[in-house]
Formats: sequence, C-alpha cells, structure tokens
Amino acid sequence: MDYLKKILIHKKNNLPDMGKKTKSKNRGFGKNFNTDTINMIAEIKAASPSKGILDKNLNKEEAAKQYSRHSSFIKGISVLTEPLYFKGCAGDIKNIKKSCSLPVLRKDFIIYPAQVYESASLGADCILLIASLMSTRRLKYLYKLAKKLGMEVLVEAHNPQELSKAVHIGASLIGVNNRNLKNLQVDRDHALSVLKQAKKTAHITYIMESGISSLDHICRLYEQGIQNFLVGTYFMKAKSLEVTLQCMEVAFKRRGLI
Repeated sequence: MDYLKKILIHKKNNLPDMGKKTKSKNRGFGKNFNTDTINMIAEIKAASPSKGILDKNLNKEEAAKQYSRHSSFIKGISVLTEPLYFKGCAGDIKNIKKSCSLPVLRKDFIIYPAQVYESASLGADCILLIASLMSTRRLKYLYKLAKKLGMEVLVEAHNPQELSKAVHIGASLIGVNNRNLKNLQVDRDHALSVLKQAKKTAHITYIMESGISSLDHICRLYEQGIQNFLVGTYFMKAKSLEVTLQCMEVAFKRRGLI
C-alpha cells in the first residue's frame, strides 16, 4: 500500500470530534508577505515519507523560537501534524503558537470538514488544502468553511490544471509543489515552469514548495521571479538551525533581498 493511500485511510478512520465550532484568532498570514523581498514559510517536521527521520532530537517549540528570531524573511511557520509518516500531531499547533509570534500553517492531508473545525479550535492561522486530493466542489466548500472560521488557506497545486482549480475557487495563497505526491519525486524546475504560465494578479500570492537545496538556489530562483518559498527539509536537516538561519539572513541582507 502506498503512503498516500495509507494516510487517507487513516484520516477517514480517525476523524476528530468537531466539538465546539470555534473561530481561529488569526494572526494574519498572507499580509506578512512583502511584495519586493524574499518571503519564507519555514517548516517544522520530524520526518517525511521520502527521507525518513529528519531529526530524532527535534525540539519543535525551540525550532519555532529560532524561526521567530528571523522574521525579516520568515513570515510564517508550517507545522506538519500528520502522525504516520511525518511524526506530527494536532497538538503541535497549540504548542508552537505558544512558543512564537509568527502565524502558523497547519500542514496535513485535510479532506473532511471535521479537520477544518479542529484546525480552527487548535488556533491554526492557516490550513493547507491539496487540490489533487479532492474535487473542485469539495475544495471550494472546505476553502469557504476555513475562511468562515477565521483561517486563511494555502491551496497546493502541482500542475497547470490544479493551479487553475485553485484560481477558480478564489484562492489568494497558492503553493506550487516541486514534489509529485504520488511517487515523491522532486523536479526542482517544475514549479518554476508552472508558475511562469500562471496569470499574475495582485490578489494572488504564489509560493514555491519543496526541493529548495541551498541559499544560492533560492537566490537564483529570486532572479527568475520567485520570491516566496516554503522550506522544510533543508532547515530540518541543518547541523545547526540557528547558524543556518543567521547565515541566510546575513546573505539576504548583503544581496538586498530583505
């Protein structure tokens, strides 16, 4: 059984209790992005299906604090809450929001309304909806539900068709993933080619996801018109997250990118 099928079965069999339908106290996610500098969503994840355990000693709250100290370019934190392959849990959202001042994205395989209600009750500022996992009708319903509950939504696409789907439902935050979720292969030029076809409008913020391998890689992409990134594995596998972030901030400032 492939990892994606196993995750979706697990979600169906372990739906959260919707409980009290509370609204999220949104810190504001998209508004943190600047129009002419590098903007980054930094990820917290202990493992991934393609890389296995990334950091067996990961202190998630401390990582969040480190990210918050570099808000000159880190505008939000992505938190993996999927337990089977990413070793996360829903409670990580609450704990990390207590540890930092940055807005928090709940990154998971959200396909049911109960998961959206749970995300709001946990205090997520934003949730991820993956276009390939659902019909346009369901995507639009969950998108509107999340907005009603006070959250923003990052809609993830992998190809031009899914990108059009995200635009069609009115998404203002759209991520284009370099990773194919079915076979986990990464093409570092894929998102760039898709985004070059995207219609640029003032109300849509496009974000490149997956495959970021170095500081120079980010700078080269910026030169080609990409300024918003979601970065996970690169940070999680760093020998010292603190040093990596400090060096990145210095380099960005020196090049006038923040």
